[in-house]
Amino acid sequence: MTRQRVISKLILIALLLTLTACTKGVGSINGTVFDAEGKPVSGAIVQIAGQSIASDENGAFSLTDVPVGQQRIIANKAAVGALTTECTIQKEITITCDLVLMASDKN
Repeated sequence: MTRQRVISKLILIALLLTLTACTKGVGSINGTVFDAEGKPVSGAIVQIAGQSIASDENGAFSLTDVPVGQQRIIANKAAVGALTTECTIQKEITITCDLVLMASDKN
């Protein structure tokens, strides 16, 4: 096989790998953070796929450009509680995921 053919095949493989990665895509998630009594929690930190945001005064949060697939969500606020759960992000779709923080039993 000539050197030019090897280089051409390597370029083709690189292009195919790039195309595969690009087609996976991203989606968005929004929701509201609540305490155990069902009251909205402002200032809770919501983390997903390397991004984080604080919930607003109504407990609402929204994150965009979240990678498609199963993602872990971590939410917490001191003196209120924490939650770790999972959700499935879909390509170019905004999903809604409301979170209920539960107080820790640790003393």
